[in-house]
Amino acid sequence: MTQVIVSEGEGQWREFIGGYSDWERYRSTVPAKPVAKAEAKPAAAAAPAASKGKKLSYKEQRELEELPKLIAQLEAEQAAITSQLADANLYKNGPGQANQLNARFAEIDGQLLEALEKWEVIEARSKG
Repeated sequence: MTQVIVSEGEGQWREFIGGYSDWERYRSTVPAKPVAKAEAKPAAAAAPAASKGKKLSYKEQRELEELPKLIAQLEAEQAAITSQLADANLYKNGPGQANQLNARFAEIDGQLLEALEKWEVIEARSKG
């Protein structure tokens, strides 16, 4: 399996499945987005919510119960995509599909980060 670690700017690094030329093709097809700025706002907004109280609402309690399942599902999908991307024939026969899989992999990364941050905030709120 071939992979590269790429800089996304502003101190953000990401593992990309495929070689450097695959990453360049992917980068040219996907519009750039400010990763650090988009992720900084939810984290800053979540900090005041964590200090409000100790008792979780019903909705938060349900979220806290469901987040591990969601995270496991996303990680399983990511593992499946990784195994598909490890197949060299994918890049020979369907570079478009490889780009779609890489885009979905990146999307899952964002969803995982969001879910983990939400879980951390709710956990912190429930403990104090």
